[in-house]
Amino acid sequence: MLRIIVLIVLAQVSILSLPAIDNVFFNAVRANDYLNIPSYVIGNDEVVHPDVVYIPNGWNGYKYWMVFTPFPNSAPQYENPSIVVSQDGIIWSVPSGLTNPVVLPYDDIYDPNNFYHSDPDLILSPDQNTMYLCWRNHAGWNEEKFGVISSTDGINWTNPIYPFSTLSTNGERILSPSIIYNGSEYELYTVNSKTSPRTYFRRTASIPTGTWGNKTEVDFLINDGSSWINTDDYTGNLQYASQIWHFNILYENNEYWVIASVGGATQTRGGQLWIGKSLDGLNWNYDSNPLLDYAESGWDRLIYRTAALPYYTDGSMNLRLWYSSDGGTATDNMEWHIGYTEAIAILTDSAVEFNYLSAVINNWNNSATLKWHTETEYDTSHFNVFRANRASLYYAIKRNTIPINAKNTPSDYTFEDELVNSDTLFYWIESVSIGGDSKFSNMIVAIRDDSIDEDDNIQYPTELYNKLIVYPNPFNPATTISFVLTASESAYIELFDLKGRRILKTESQQYKSGMNRIELDLDRYSRSSGVYYCRLVKESGTLTSKLVLLK
Repeated sequence: MLRIIVLIVLAQVSILSLPAIDNVFFNAVRANDYLNIPSYVIGNDEVVHPDVVYIPNGWNGYKYWMVFTPFPNSAPQYENPSIVVSQDGIIWSVPSGLTNPVVLPYDDIYDPNNFYHSDPDLILSPDQNTMYLCWRNHAGWNEEKFGVISSTDGINWTNPIYPFSTLSTNGERILSPSIIYNGSEYELYTVNSKTSPRTYFRRTASIPTGTWGNKTEVDFLINDGSSWINTDDYTGNLQYASQIWHFNILYENNEYWVIASVGGATQTRGGQLWIGKSLDGLNWNYDSNPLLDYAESGWDRLIYRTAALPYYTDGSMNLRLWYSSDGGTATDNMEWHIGYTEAIAILTDSAVEFNYLSAVINNWNNSATLKWHTETEYDTSHFNVFRANRASLYYAIKRNTIPINAKNTPSDYTFEDELVNSDTLFYWIESVSIGGDSKFSNMIVAIRDDSIDEDDNIQYPTELYNKLIVYPNPFNPATTISFVLTASESAYIELFDLKGRRILKTESQQYKSGMNRIELDLDRYSRSSGVYYCRLVKESGTLTSKLVLLK
């Protein structure tokens, strides 16, 4: 008789795309709802243009610092930089002792549409002693100033200084200033909307409050509807082209990255979100598809300025994104908010992504059966199957080599591992590219279950007792939450959105010692695509895992 076993670890759903950035493309899903960002404007929660700084060990008590501007009813006189803080990047509050806005609005202005402080950016000095906040000061219909304040505690800020200014009559505006530190000096990138097509400039300085050098024009390219090309090479009608409107520049591992809000030539409300890369900050290349596209409806219909922070998994750089967006459908009903999502890097030259992995041990012939499924095998040469008696790839030995079935069509694979003399085994599948690069799947755990009713006698791997196993993940619309208990106890599942709101809670039930599973179907709750957090609450404690619903 076939006795069961299981299990699977987190696996990503493959999204087919042709890569443009070093054989890497990024996948992101829209947030199902926006974050609660406290504004100094009483009775209105509309906010826009975030930038976020992350300090792993904290800075003056907080790991995340965000600057943004309120934008109630698109009224620019309220666009005054404000500060909030967080420990997780999701729940934000005003730090104790601080009163927003940190850049005070103009007093008694006769023309509020032309005198305001917008487009803030935030950077921490390399020694982590000083936080700098810069912004665009729109000082009338003709003049724009680059403003800077600084703080050593995030609460007390210096008076504004203005290192340089520009005149619209001279053909330059300084929209969306984005500042980075490249290891030796600061670089400032700005968008100039006074030219058609738009132009972009870079300036450098030894300190943000110091003297900024002469500007250098940067060609961030233009999208002709099918690809990104040099602006000078575009000869078509700008009405049919897309250009960067607001951006966030990153400098990571000696490489430049841009996270850009891109829209039509006359579009000043954003649109798509794109990611690009450069080795020198001057010559750029972009992913083959936008991270986030236009939407027909929803709070984030048009993507605006986005803040990005890198993080790493398996050596690949992913991005945490705080994106502002306009959910309006016309100029008279805009509504601005900030949401959170993540952009996951998918390597196309080193491995295929598995969206199904399973393993069973067969009592009748003492063998193990592995099964996996792929949606595509772009640039893949073959698979290698590795096995170990402990949960470490270091101890694994190769069991067999499996040729691929097809290049770009869904495929199913089965491998029989003979003479299995263990009740618990650990498997990995290595995909090897044509060029010789490789990447391992997540670990697959196979366990011999001699009695379904008495599986508390099975010696499960220690690491399984301290985690929720969610598969598939991402998912649509259903997934399975698996967990192992050391003893029988009552437990229930809670699901939270990114604003910390609980959207479901299962009934508390008694679960047996050993492996347990809960089926979760979000179609029953009419939930949209996005990131959610699942928490298992049991008598002996709690376990939490992140879920991604991808419709």
